[in-house]
Amino acid sequence: MTPIDDGTAVPLRSITAVLFRRKRLILITFVLVIAGVTVGTFMRPKQYETRMKVLVKNERADTIVSADPNGGVGYRSEVSEAGINSEIELLTSNDLLQQVVTKCGLEQLERSNESVATERLPVAIEKAMARLQRNLKVSPVQNANIIQVEYTANDPHLAAAVLRQLAESYLEAHLRVHATPGTYEFFTEQAARHASALRDAQDKLTEFRQRENIVMLEQQKNTMLQNMSDSESALMRTEAAISEYTYKIADIRKQLDASERRVVTQSRTVPNQYSVERLHTMLAELQNRRTLLLEKFRPDDRASADSGGAGTELSPATNAAGQRHRRG
Repeated sequence: MTPIDDGTAVPLRSITAVLFRRKRLILITFVLVIAGVTVGTFMRPKQYETRMKVLVKNERADTIVSADPNGGVGYRSEVSEAGINSEIELLTSNDLLQQVVTKCGLEQLERSNESVATERLPVAIEKAMARLQRNLKVSPVQNANIIQVEYTANDPHLAAAVLRQLAESYLEAHLRVHATPGTYEFFTEQAARHASALRDAQDKLTEFRQRENIVMLEQQKNTMLQNMSDSESALMRTEAAISEYTYKIADIRKQLDASERRVVTQSRTVPNQYSVERLHTMLAELQNRRTLLLEKFRPDDRASADSGGAGTELSPATNAAGQRHRRG
């Protein structure tokens, strides 16, 4: 029996024969496809992609108050999926995207080179918002409180500027949504007031420097602080010395009050030198007078004896001297 060919099976040799017969056409087709892909790749404008990550967290802890006295008070710090989705919706809201379009000038890219009427400006803004939504990709990161934002543009500077402006607008919108009404205005007013006070203080400081001829404020301040520290140290040392000497004086006064009024430490007998010298002088004078009298008067002189007995009376010392002379 001869097998019946139903046309469903094609032999491999037939396929190979067909390919060899059409090899020129296949090669030309392959080269044209490769060339088209290459040309399309090089002719396509460059695309620059920028990324940004937003961390979502609870600014205030959600306190859990329980009626159970043993339950205690706890808090939840994790962010729910609903909170992350809310932040994503806030990032992709039309108001926020419109602010980014107007501040980055994306509507200018939607206009033609010719001048466009003023009433066509909203149309350009809507087209720019639609293009921004297509090129903007916002997605949450799995198992994390982070939102990843990606944006693609032909200009790298424009891509970076769009994400930067998107972050600033998002933070302002986040503060307006989550803050207490009036808080932003209050802090803005306080910041402006403190900035004005800072400018006034800087102006006064500049005027003071010019008036006092202060050139190097930091060095002069450090020098003055060092001098003040040295003066304080010297004052402390002086006060310590005063306290020490005061204690010593009080101790010495106690010792003086406890001791006797007069203490004899040495006893010395000193002769009267002046009296002794005076007596020696008188003795020498008397001896000289005795010698003169012995030369003038003789013991055997009668007239001298009579005159002496009659009108002249010798002193006892002279008589004693005369007797010693006679004995000699």
